[in-house]
Amino acid sequence: MMKVTLPVFRLALLTAAVMVATGAQAAKTVGVNSTTASWIMPEAVSTSARIPQEEVRNGEYYLLSDQQVRVDAKGDVARYSHFAVKVVNQQGLADASKINVAFDPSYESLTFHQVKIIRDGKVINKLKGSDIPVISSEPDIRDSIYEGQLTTNLLLDDVRVGDIVEYSLTRNGQNPVYAGRFGYFLDTQWSIPLHGQHFRLLWEKNTPLNLRQFNRNVQVSTIPYAGGVKYVIDNPSPPTLYTNSEAPDWFNPYGYVQFSEFGNWQGVVSWAIPLYRDAIRTDAAIQSIAQQIRSAYPSSQDQQIVAALEYVQSKIRYVGIEIGENSHRPSPASETLARRYGDCKDKVILMISILRALGVEAQPALVSTDKEDAIASYLPTINAFNHVIVHLNRQGKSVWLDPTRDSQHGQLQDIYQPDYGYALVIDANTTALTAMTQATTQHATVINDTFDVSKGAQGEGRFTTDRTMNGLDAELVRDRLAKGAQDLRGRYLTAFQWYYPKLDALQPMAFNDNTASGQLRAKGDYRVPEIWTENDNDLQYQTAFYPTEIYRYLDKPDQLKRIAPFTLSFPVNIQQNIAVTLEDKKWKFKKENFVEDNDYFHYERQVRYDSGKDLLTLNYQFQIKKKYVPADDIDSYMKARKRVIDHGEMWVVEPYPMVLRTLRSGKNTSS
Repeated sequence: MMKVTLPVFRLALLTAAVMVATGAQAAKTVGVNSTTASWIMPEAVSTSARIPQEEVRNGEYYLLSDQQVRVDAKGDVARYSHFAVKVVNQQGLADASKINVAFDPSYESLTFHQVKIIRDGKVINKLKGSDIPVISSEPDIRDSIYEGQLTTNLLLDDVRVGDIVEYSLTRNGQNPVYAGRFGYFLDTQWSIPLHGQHFRLLWEKNTPLNLRQFNRNVQVSTIPYAGGVKYVIDNPSPPTLYTNSEAPDWFNPYGYVQFSEFGNWQGVVSWAIPLYRDAIRTDAAIQSIAQQIRSAYPSSQDQQIVAALEYVQSKIRYVGIEIGENSHRPSPASETLARRYGDCKDKVILMISILRALGVEAQPALVSTDKEDAIASYLPTINAFNHVIVHLNRQGKSVWLDPTRDSQHGQLQDIYQPDYGYALVIDANTTALTAMTQATTQHATVINDTFDVSKGAQGEGRFTTDRTMNGLDAELVRDRLAKGAQDLRGRYLTAFQWYYPKLDALQPMAFNDNTASGQLRAKGDYRVPEIWTENDNDLQYQTAFYPTEIYRYLDKPDQLKRIAPFTLSFPVNIQQNIAVTLEDKKWKFKKENFVEDNDYFHYERQVRYDSGKDLLTLNYQFQIKKKYVPADDIDSYMKARKRVIDHGEMWVVEPYPMVLRTLRSGKNTSS
């Protein structure tokens, strides 16, 4: 579910590797001044507001969210924030007593104006002196992303149930990489109750400011004044909204307002071009890499492109130093090559530089891995994107490649690339977003499972599996192999034992990776004691065979009553064939062809029996067509899912021998 909370700047510290920031850095960037700037308009807190007890979450009720922003004629930005929260019960004490504000000291300063507790109408000042504890925090350090942020660490003492914690602060400064361009998203609705929201934006630049509302309209007052234009929103008691889990990341049903000074996407491209153009290098070291690739693949430019991709993926580790301008400005390609690490934009620039040395034209492309198609509804803005990939044109078609992915091999057309909906290609000819619809090439995984149960119901079975994986499936297995082949073998064993608990390995999974074709093959051999079970009620032995891989992707929502779409495991394309050798008996199986085809997936099951070979074959085909099911169509999806499950596993039964039937039937009668 999309995380939607009030912007109270409470960022969790996700690493134990924190250290106290002392000295000049903290002293210069954090201060205390009870006097606010003259452009800020005071907003009163309604201390007697009625508390909607049933809507309160985590023991807190927000009385006020007051945000005021000033953008002066030069594009400098100041942001004032004023919050008040009432502690409703014991659950709210922990969060209400902590005030953590993250900021980037390379371009931003922070000033606290007040921190106080209101108790029984009396004010208790909690901001004494000018010593604000500050720690260094890297919330994304586990993903190798270093942002250079500092976080205030105000821990208030003597906070009690019934108290109101009120604080205000101003942050001055904007990342210089934006070159004075402004964009802002303002939430106007949440999943938690709020008594009142106030927002005020002072726009003093000569360029026009555009705004657009989403999902819920609020009154926006536009007021000219001597310095420019004021945009004012008063949003009393916005209605709370609850959404569902398992929704796509892009789904945001909450109200919000977007402000942007860009009039078109071409303006965003013009901002980005110098950042990327100036980082491209084709110096001697990069020319040397290109020459090695050219020598290895002299006759295929497509294979040279794949080799350049593989080089950057395998030789340059992912590390993001996102401090200050580095958040958006890529490092020079030669620098990334020399240090052997970089983030998405660094790796993209290095790959483009190698491609340029090979005579291949390519461009950076900005994408959003979470907003996807939703960015098409946005006003043009810098703030829409969180990732960069490579775009190039082959035979008139767009090709998208991501050098931050791992373990991609094969022919150019075999390289998997997620479809992020839309991309902004950084090229002088770009005037609009580009649809990525051609990026979703699906490659089938083929699974051939064989069972030998010819020893009959009293004997043990034998199971072998031979799997050929392509595209994303091969990529995922390579990644797990890199982390440990033994662990991956154990995962397969556990998955098989879910269906056949006594199964154990004669020959655990062995893996063969064909980097030329991009296919990864996995083979294993297992014994299956007690593959047959006894059913005394029906006086028969029975066993079943399952489309195990397909079952993994027949997702069922936890919440069937929904306002949010339900995410599907896209892309999936599986062919699973099961061959069962049976004991030499007079078996009878009906020939079957079952097809379930709907808007979301395609499923086929074919049942055949060769009496001459005592061979039962089950052939399954399953492909997921879309990324999600709309909320209003969950019922039809669930009915289709049930039809697949009803035509999924195949049961094979053998009657008890007469002696055992007599014995067990007498036992059933006596019971």
